[in-house]
Amino acid sequence: MEQWWRKNIGEISGILHTDSDNGLGQEQIKQRQEQYGFNQLKEQKGTSAFTIFIEQFQDFIIWVLIGAALVSGFLKEWVDAVAIIAIVILNAILGFIQEYRAEKSLAALKKLSSPTSKVIRGGQHQVIPSAQLVPEMLLNWKRAIMFRLTAGSPGLLLISARRKQALPANRRLF
Repeated sequence: MEQWWRKNIGEISGILHTDSDNGLGQEQIKQRQEQYGFNQLKEQKGTSAFTIFIEQFQDFIIWVLIGAALVSGFLKEWVDAVAIIAIVILNAILGFIQEYRAEKSLAALKKLSSPTSKVIRGGQHQVIPSAQLVPEMLLNWKRAIMFRLTAGSPGLLLISARRKQALPANRRLF
């Protein structure tokens, strides 16, 4: 693993093929987006309503109650058997409603959230959707700290504009 924090900004800029003052140009951004794709997770298909309902019957206690209802039925205790089955069905309906509403709320929140990032592109400070981030792009954060996204790196590389040195992402600046 390369020790980025021991290098000065000029060396890092050369290795990453970027300009530490101006950031990446449009051509470099397009090239990296084609190479790495967009900065977003693949969305999984949502769970169907039928699957959510069927999942309500997967708990052990539900199977115990169904077993108790069967035993009550064999013993011809029809009132007890019907009561237990009614409780199991009511539990499934209430659990389904709660989980279905939670799934819909989560989907609505996901649509509302639109994370953005402050970056330096072509020498200008811009706010872009976070999905458009690419490796080696300069991120501009508060307190004059710039982060670089590096491809193949487990974390982010911090570069302090005040100190003109690179730091590992887990090290505190101040």
